[in-house]
Amino acid sequence: MYYVGFYVIRYRKKAIYTNLKCAFPEKTKEEIDRLAKKFFSHLCDVMVESFKPLTLPTDELLKRFHFTNPEVMEEFTGNQRNYAVVSGHYGNWEWNTILSLYAKRDAIIIYRPLSNKNMDLLFKKIRSRYDGTRLTAMEHVYRAALEYKAARRPFLIYFIADQRPPRNNKFWTTFLHQPTSFFNGTEKLSNKLDLAVVFMHIEKTKRGHYEVTLKKLFNSGTGLPENTVTLAFVDELEKEIKNGLPDDLGEKEKRLKELEADINNLIKEKERVVTMFQKGLIDELSAEKRLKEINVRENTLIQLQQSLYNEINAFKVNRRELSEIRDIANRVINVIDRLEFKDKYELVRSLVEEVIITNETVIIKAKIPSLVQNVDM
Repeated sequence: MYYVGFYVIRYRKKAIYTNLKCAFPEKTKEEIDRLAKKFFSHLCDVMVESFKPLTLPTDELLKRFHFTNPEVMEEFTGNQRNYAVVSGHYGNWEWNTILSLYAKRDAIIIYRPLSNKNMDLLFKKIRSRYDGTRLTAMEHVYRAALEYKAARRPFLIYFIADQRPPRNNKFWTTFLHQPTSFFNGTEKLSNKLDLAVVFMHIEKTKRGHYEVTLKKLFNSGTGLPENTVTLAFVDELEKEIKNGLPDDLGEKEKRLKELEADINNLIKEKERVVTMFQKGLIDELSAEKRLKEINVRENTLIQLQQSLYNEINAFKVNRRELSEIRDIANRVINVIDRLEFKDKYELVRSLVEEVIITNETVIIKAKIPSLVQNVDM
């Protein structure tokens, strides 16, 4: 499924690469390629896992979608507080419909109907399978919450707050280096309904298995300065994404150790074949054939090992050079900050070589090297 999506259908491939490059400008082309492939692979996993609740026993799903600190929800149960749980489309958001089982209260799950009626019916069946789950369209959530409050029944509301917001319910900020609009319904409803606000972090531990960690952001959304709740969510989501990025250097070094272990095992295997021949347990022809096979495999692994050595060394050099560039940039910024407005204006004019404006982007060609050489730091 991954190979079909990535190499054949190429689902939104151009947009994905563009977004990754903008979000992680420090990444090399090879690193962006690896991130894109990991994204496609994970997306395929989530698509398959979305249908698993139809056949997976509830106790098995609870093991696969494990909450590390359910005591956060138990605290609200003890003090009879209603609360909002907020997350992004990260990890496996489809399995969050088991929230009510962990929370031991009804969960109002915000649901956006699908355009395909058959798929809409299927996903409604999947997402409402567990007791206490109440699928509710966004425009009816406030009314549903008031019904629970009137009946004095505890509840929680689950928001996926990074989906495309409606025109009258959005907030703009910078997210992963890009202007991004966010759905601010969490903020509005937590303020109106006096809800505590909890961020849900989802970590994929292995294929089909996730660990969920809850973090209480606010005891109440009522009375907070405007956009406080939304900005707190954006900050947590950005940290979640950055912390979840694969450590390319760590992965390469891990693979190098595995190759070294494989090569050592082949050396031991050659010694074992020689010993068996010397003891007369195998004939000369069999020994030569087996040693030839081992040598071919060993040479292949040694070539991979050398290639990986070179990649690791280049990676370290690139990381060091990038660190030096950042250091120079920070020093330049500090210098510019100390200048008067007139001097800043003249300095910028002397730096800018050309400005290219298109429908989508503004490209500024700058003479950064001359700045580094001539400014006294």
